[in-house]
Order: sequence, then structure tokens, then C-alpha cells
Amino acid sequence: MTTSVKTAATAKAIGEVLKELGAMAKGGVSAAELELAKSYLSASVSGWFVTNAGVARAVSRLFLHELPLDFWSKFPARVKAVTRAAVAAVAKKHLHPSRGKVVVVGDG
Repeated sequence: MTTSVKTAATAKAIGEVLKELGAMAKGGVSAAELELAKSYLSASVSGWFVTNAGVARAVSRLFLHELPLDFWSKFPARVKAVTRAAVAAVAKKHLHPSRGKVVVVGDG
């Protein structure tokens, strides 16, 4: 997870991020949050291929993660099929905010 905030807001932003991760780990996301995320991801895929750098990133991810060549063409439909139950299961399995690391970069 990344964020960009002013130096004075860093501590509060970290607290909010950890709170959100904790909430996700306990129960997933709301229906509205999931729909917003799915809409954003589904609609943004085409924009990832606008520049040569974007195409290179997308293609390199196929090879880095050993994904099939049709991965990006099927991505929007797969995102739209994600359920709240699936998000909750993955969050419970993989999100452990208390074991995470916080890295802050910026003005002291």
C-alpha cells in the first residue's frame, strides 16, 4: 500500500492505513468499496497500454509472474467476478497489519 501525504499528516495517515488494513483483515470490504475498486481496475486497464513504458511493464509482469499471454485481455472480466466473500477470505489469509513494516520517505 502506498500513499502520498504532507509531512505533518504522515502519522495520521499511517494510523488510517493500519486501521483500514485491520478492518479488511477482520471482514473484508463493503459492497460499495468493492464495486468502486472493481470499476476502477476494470476501466483503467486500457490506460496501462498507452505508452511504451506501460506496455513494457504489462508484458514484463506476464513473464515475471508466469501469467498466460491472454491475462490482460481477461483481466476486466475476472475483476468484475470478484466477490466480497473472496476478498474477505484472501484478506484474512494474507493481511496481518501487526506483522507489517512501515517505510516512510520524505522530509524529516
